[in-house]
Amino acid sequence: MGCVGRLDADVTGLLLLTDDGAYIHRVTSPRSEIAKTYAVTLDGPVTDADVRALAEGVTLRDGTVYRPAVLAPLAGSTALVTVTEGKYHEVKNLMAVIGRRVLAMRRESIGRLRLDPSLPPGGFRRLTDTERDLVF
Repeated sequence: MGCVGRLDADVTGLLLLTDDGAYIHRVTSPRSEIAKTYAVTLDGPVTDADVRALAEGVTLRDGTVYRPAVLAPLAGSTALVTVTEGKYHEVKNLMAVIGRRVLAMRRESIGRLRLDPSLPPGGFRRLTDTERDLVF
């Protein structure tokens, strides 16, 4: 059994488990450009300039390049962040670029598959065949 992607120890939300190695590769490969959306609570509000900066893509001082990301401000200091790569600490690094620190983060979706709101934290269930295919 393997994880489709990963979540940091301090991140909650949607995590897929499977014994299908080809499925894991297809979902996690940056070439697939499958969107992963996270709800984040930040240490301050998001601005229009922040949204534009991430929409253009960013390069860190160490040379790490991030593809464009969608940043959608919500109420207060919360936002949705959608990425297509899944690099190590990607969302946290992107938020640091705009001068924000992530206080809480939850993966809401992978592709069109959304986190089941009826599941408690740590809960799990089998996906239907239809749900499995929503990822692509």
